[in-house]
Amino acid sequence: MKKTFYYLSVVFFFLSATPCFSAQSLTNNNDSSNISNSSNIPAPPEETLYTESKGNLLPQSIISDTMLIEYDDGKNYLEAVLKSNEKSHSEDQPKKAFIMKNLGITLYALSQYNPAKGYLEKALAINKERCGKDHPETASTMKNLGRVLCALHQYESAKKYLDEALKIYTTHSEYGPDHPETARTMTHLGRVLYAQGQHKNAQNYLEKAIAIKETTFALRSLAAVLTTLSDYKEARKCYERVFKICVKKYGAYHAKTKQATYELDLHDTNYAKMKK
Repeated sequence: MKKTFYYLSVVFFFLSATPCFSAQSLTNNNDSSNISNSSNIPAPPEETLYTESKGNLLPQSIISDTMLIEYDDGKNYLEAVLKSNEKSHSEDQPKKAFIMKNLGITLYALSQYNPAKGYLEKALAINKERCGKDHPETASTMKNLGRVLCALHQYESAKKYLDEALKIYTTHSEYGPDHPETARTMTHLGRVLYAQGQHKNAQNYLEKAIAIKETTFALRSLAAVLTTLSDYKEARKCYERVFKICVKKYGAYHAKTKQATYELDLHDTNYAKMKK
C-alpha cells in the first residue's frame, strides 16, 4: 500500500489552491492510508532539452525511465480508482472530475495525448457545472487541456483554453496577476504562440512569466523564441541563467546541471555556425 501511494504522489501536482474537491476524499473510511499525507508532490516534467529542427531549437520533455515507471503505476492506480467510483454509481461528480483530471495529466506525461485529451475534456465539463466557469479548478483543467492540445498540434484550441485559464487566474481573488500559477499559464501560452509562429507575442508572455516567477522551463522556452528571432546574445543569457539555477539547486555534477551545460554549448556552437 505504501508503494502504491508513493507512485500516486507523482501524479498529484496540478491541484488548484482552492479545488472544489479535496484529494483526501479519494480515501474511503475503510482505508487506513491517506493520499493527503503525500507531502512532496513533483510535477509531470516541464524541464526541457532542445533539438534542432529547420535551424530552430525546439523544446522536448525530459522523462527518465524511472519516472516513466512511476507515471505508469500512477496511471494504473487512477484507472482502478475511477473504475471503482463508476461501479459504485457515486454521485460525487467533483471527485470523478478530480480523478479524471489527474489521469489526463499522467497520460500527458506518458505522451498518450489523445486519451489524456478525452479525460481532461470530461473533467472540464464537470468542473464547469459543479465548480463554476470561473473557479480555479476549472482553470487548472483548462490549462492542462491546453498543454495536451498543444502536444497534438491543435494550437488554436490550445490557445483558447489557456487564454480562458489565464483570465480566471488573473482575476481570481486568491490568485491574481502576480501568482506563480498565472506565470505557469503564461509560459504555456507563450509556447503555443511560438508554435504558431507568433514569436514576438510568445516573447512577451514568456518575459512576463519570468518576471513573476523565474523557472528553468520558462527561461528555456524564452531562449528558443529568442534564438528563432536571431537574438542570440539574449538567448545565451537565458541559458546562462538556467545553468546558474541548476548549479545552485542541484550542484555542479548533477545530471540537470550537465544538461544545462550541454544546452549552453549547443547554443554557442549554433551561433558560431550562423556567424560563418
